[in-house]
Amino acid sequence: MIRFCSNIKLFNVQKDKQGNEGLDPNFEMKNLILRDDGGMIILAEEVFTSYESYTPAGSSTMKTATIYNTNDIMVAAVSPGGTVEWLKIVPKNQMFGETNKYNSFALMVSGSTLCFIYNDDKDNIGKPVNTKAKPISSFNDAVAAMFTINSTGKSERQTLFSIRKDTETLLSPKKCAQISSNELFFVTSGVFKLTGKNIYHLGVIRIE
Repeated sequence: MIRFCSNIKLFNVQKDKQGNEGLDPNFEMKNLILRDDGGMIILAEEVFTSYESYTPAGSSTMKTATIYNTNDIMVAAVSPGGTVEWLKIVPKNQMFGETNKYNSFALMVSGSTLCFIYNDDKDNIGKPVNTKAKPISSFNDAVAAMFTINSTGKSERQTLFSIRKDTETLLSPKKCAQISSNELFFVTSGVFKLTGKNIYHLGVIRIE
């Protein structure tokens, strides 16, 4: 016999300026992490697609580019009783045209610390962690960033490596994978300008 739990808690949220409850409709649930004490961590990311029309130089035909946007990550710690203990935002602003392989984030759980690894603009690294993120303005300004949140909600942000100086290729978050309690296997990828062929770099991020 299958028994269903009827003790359902409403995960809420604050009202917006219009008095509506809940998350913005562009937020998608990404991860649900169960804690040893019976609580959980809920992750949601803002994801949407936009379009830009343009006319290439020397052409009279208008074209439309697809822009993939992945922005802030909401992180909520929920107690075993269903109350929200703390709510944090990982500020990021990612817009990539015609591909989404550089969007979003890779997640590593090291002990009680959440580690978010993603492509960011270097100007965001020195800002307070509660500041709205600047979008990646150019390949030369891109870095692989790590944003950490511990069990109490304290957060920090740092650069892992420079895209231009260290790899010349952007992080591919969806191809990354946690391989031990403190290690993340990562992949960066790009295209040779002269040949058009793909290039990849592989490595391991280790939390000491």
